[in-house]
Amino acid sequence: MYLARHNAGTKSIALTATLLALGFAFYAMDALPFACAVALPVFALLLAANKRLRVTGNGICHKQTRIIALLGAGVWCLTLLIGFAIALYRPASFNYPLIYTFTTPDFSLYANLAKGLAGYLIVIWLYSSAPIHNRLSPLRSTLAVSAGVISVLIVAVLGFNIGWHPKLPSGVIWFALINLVITVTAEEAFFRLLIQDGLHKLLPKKLRATPQAALWLAAGASAFIFALAHAPITHPTFLLFLCAGGIYALAYQLTGRLSVAIATHFGVNVFHFLLLQYPLVL
Repeated sequence: MYLARHNAGTKSIALTATLLALGFAFYAMDALPFACAVALPVFALLLAANKRLRVTGNGICHKQTRIIALLGAGVWCLTLLIGFAIALYRPASFNYPLIYTFTTPDFSLYANLAKGLAGYLIVIWLYSSAPIHNRLSPLRSTLAVSAGVISVLIVAVLGFNIGWHPKLPSGVIWFALINLVITVTAEEAFFRLLIQDGLHKLLPKKLRATPQAALWLAAGASAFIFALAHAPITHPTFLLFLCAGGIYALAYQLTGRLSVAIATHFGVNVFHFLLLQYPLVL
């Protein structure tokens, strides 16, 4: 067991060093802001501390447990703030690499490399401690993803009057690739592994004594933060993003599989792009 944990830790450190080296290489190529390149190592250290604090606490006195809980909450909040800053920060004179310019729909596709690197750092450090509730068969996984995608699209069309606009533009492969490899994977790692799982473990023991209540609270909070990250709370689309975030959180809660949440989110984004008005106008 010691050797397995030691090897896992060594692998995480090696993968982290590789991603951080990529970050500074991207900065050297003017593809990443300097502040993000500097913040990524701090973010990685905080993620490692989060993982350590999540598994600490057994066999120690009550007073120590409370101290560790408070320390864990503080580290989690700081990790959250730095993670958001890395993903959202962009100097006025800086643009991430332009991947493709679409004419129909009219928008430019950029690769947010800082967001992608931060997302994969989360996967490296927190995926192994994520709860796996069910090992779904391929058929059940497909049905779960399909139900989630269809639900979000129906809500978008019927509840928010997002117009039909079927299209198959050139460059759709670039949209799908960047969306899956960077956008969706990073966001689901952030909202499921860091926020949803993190909140569940930080909830008071009285709440965690009722597992379903704790899980629903964590899922609901992650959906609310997801909506806040995508639209102002006063904007009509806030409720649409709240619904979408809730379905992604539900997919993760019911299956325990990050891959199901990623596939659902990716399916919604791709079918929104191909079938509906895109992009949403905030």
